[in-house]
Amino acid sequence: MQVVSPLVEKMTEKRWIRPTQGRQGENLKSVYLPFTTTGIYSVLTGKSIYFQPDSTLTSDKVVITGIEFVDFTTNSTLDTPNGTRTNIAATEATLGYFVLSNSKREIIAQIPLACLILRLNGGRPTFTYWDDFQWENCSIYFSNSAGTSAANGAWFKVFYTTK
Repeated sequence: MQVVSPLVEKMTEKRWIRPTQGRQGENLKSVYLPFTTTGIYSVLTGKSIYFQPDSTLTSDKVVITGIEFVDFTTNSTLDTPNGTRTNIAATEATLGYFVLSNSKREIIAQIPLACLILRLNGGRPTFTYWDDFQWENCSIYFSNSAGTSAANGAWFKVFYTTK
């Protein structure tokens, strides 16, 4: 591969950029958030809904290299331990945010859910290089929860490589 400039070479070495051909060599973990009417998964405007701890998604083991939010048009339903849920539509996703945090609950990234929908990005995946995170401190929230209910759920595809 021919490097265009020292800046591109440095960014490539640090893994800040990479070719967009695909996700060869990466692992995939599907993560579901089944919404409920009460409790930790209830959807209220401005309320953070946290992910459960995951033994695979820990920053001492993996680097998150990409994340995708699956909307209703991409796949209408998801099966969870709490029953079948309807995925959120892209219109509701425009009101939601994914929040990545570290062990001190410091926000590393806050990304609109709609930006994580693959088909809305022209089929281009959202690449990341998150190596300092605490999965159970990560969350989603909605600036307006109208149209989102306990019948819905959120499905994320998390791509990672091992350290």
